[in-house]
Amino acid sequence: MSVMETLKLWADFHVGQQMYAYDHFDVVERKRYWRPVSKTYLVYAWLRDLIRGMRDARLGGFQGWLYCVVKDGGFTTQEFMGFNDEIEVL
Repeated sequence: MSVMETLKLWADFHVGQQMYAYDHFDVVERKRYWRPVSKTYLVYAWLRDLIRGMRDARLGGFQGWLYCVVKDGGFTTQEFMGFNDEIEVL
């Protein structure tokens, strides 16, 4: 991947949008807890899945892979969180 492709990848990703990864479910409070993740971590996770041959990472590129992992529930944005979702303060 060239430097220009990498820069385009970062520019295509919504600059102001924070992503969160699922952390755990609290049975007592009945809440799902999410932790913030960096864009660097997301690119690393995509590259890891790409090397492992994951179909979504290979065919959809970064944007397609990101859509699939948000749809599957492993990652989310704050706008998709419900009333029973909490963001963990690290």
